[in-house]
Amino acid sequence: MSKKTTTSLSSWLKAKISLQRSLSPHRSLRLTHKHLKPRPTKSASSWTLVSQTLTTIKSRPKLYLGLLLIFILVGVILVGAISQSDYLGLKDAIAQAVGGTNGTLKALTILQVTLRGALAPTMTDVQLLLLYILIFIAFLSFIWATRQTIAGKKVTIRQVLYNAPTPLIPVLVIVLLFCFQILPAAIGLYIFTVTSSGGFMSIVGVSVLVTLLLVLLLTLSLYLIVNTIIAAVIVTLPGMPPLAALNSAKQLVLGRRLSVLMRIISLALWLLLLWVIVLLPFLLLDSFTNIEAVPYIPIILPLLVGCSVMFSSVYLYRLYRSLL
Repeated sequence: MSKKTTTSLSSWLKAKISLQRSLSPHRSLRLTHKHLKPRPTKSASSWTLVSQTLTTIKSRPKLYLGLLLIFILVGVILVGAISQSDYLGLKDAIAQAVGGTNGTLKALTILQVTLRGALAPTMTDVQLLLLYILIFIAFLSFIWATRQTIAGKKVTIRQVLYNAPTPLIPVLVIVLLFCFQILPAAIGLYIFTVTSSGGFMSIVGVSVLVTLLLVLLLTLSLYLIVNTIIAAVIVTLPGMPPLAALNSAKQLVLGRRLSVLMRIISLALWLLLLWVIVLLPFLLLDSFTNIEAVPYIPIILPLLVGCSVMFSSVYLYRLYRSLL
């Protein structure tokens, strides 16, 4: 590498560092003075975001429901869905394990294994890849539709499907970064699992050390992914490169990282509540009536997956808007 090239690279790095320092008053391993700390506006509460999400969806029901049905139909065609025979096989196995007379316990056990993914259809690598791509396109479509709806523009389903997938590659870059950022948490969970299965957690010193390591690695991953999740929404803006989206997300969550993280965790809890509220009555009905001719669960599961993607997309966009 020539001396001129080295000098240019050094100047570019210094300029980038100076820009980042000017944007943020925080310095690593240094206490930020009170007069330098930013005073961001208070972000919307989780309940407010849920209310805004439902209001947005209800304002254009034909658009959102049409997109939802299209993605569910395409998903079932490309990936498939669980069959009634698979569900009945799982139901019989659980009935033998917990006792066939207790319908409530059987329904709760089926609900638990369903939330853990036991009822997911068996997929090949190609089908799994298609599923991920379909989820990304659905995410982009609901984000684009929400942006136009909030702007007061009436768009059709065709316009959404034509225009929304444009930033697919930048979103994939952000998702790849997200995968790297959750590696610390995955490593911590792996170490904790191996230590527990090996019986080493009975040793007090090892137990404390492994638990502390798990907490630190989980905290690191949670700290990192907050920026990335907001950046995944920002990068859907027209002409927005991934690096610029990450920088914008960093400024938006500055001083509000914990608050944004709590809103994201609240989203996961709301989705869990949705699945329990919808699934549990049908599982109880199926457990007590044993009407095997009607495939309740194989029909409901794809609908729940689609509703979860739609709700999450609109919720995250509303969260992003509340940070502006």
